[in-house]
Amino acid sequence: MKQYLMIGAGAYVCAIPIEEIVETMRPLAAERVPGMPPYVRGLSVIRGSPVAVVDLVSLMGGAGSGDVTRFVTIRAGSRVVALAVPEVLGVGPLDDPAAGTPLPLIENAHPGLIQSTGTMAGRLLMVLRAGRILPEMVWGEMLSAGRGA
Repeated sequence: MKQYLMIGAGAYVCAIPIEEIVETMRPLAAERVPGMPPYVRGLSVIRGSPVAVVDLVSLMGGAGSGDVTRFVTIRAGSRVVALAVPEVLGVGPLDDPAAGTPLPLIENAHPGLIQSTGTMAGRLLMVLRAGRILPEMVWGEMLSAGRGA
């Protein structure tokens, strides 16, 4: 059975395949970048490189996570993104996540982000596609902002 990192994100538990996780760490300062979507906290220097920081609760449609306790860096294709999260719940297996069906309202808000849905401990479970955390347009704007700094 495939292993996932389970992350508490407001009303949801989000699961990301363990092979897409780089590391978890204490939160770092992030510099805001003008014109970014509300779920983008900005850029942070992680391991000597600028990394986009995404507020996971805000990305999932919540009001934003004032209580960020961890950054979880993930591989999103050839890039690395830091997720600002309120809680890391642990690592564990999931049954075939492809068996669930994405919820249309959430899928429309962030196309391709949700691979499948289910429940875990009375909370809605969302299996995420790490490569879809930031749309290509946002990546381009973040890269431009990084060169201008």
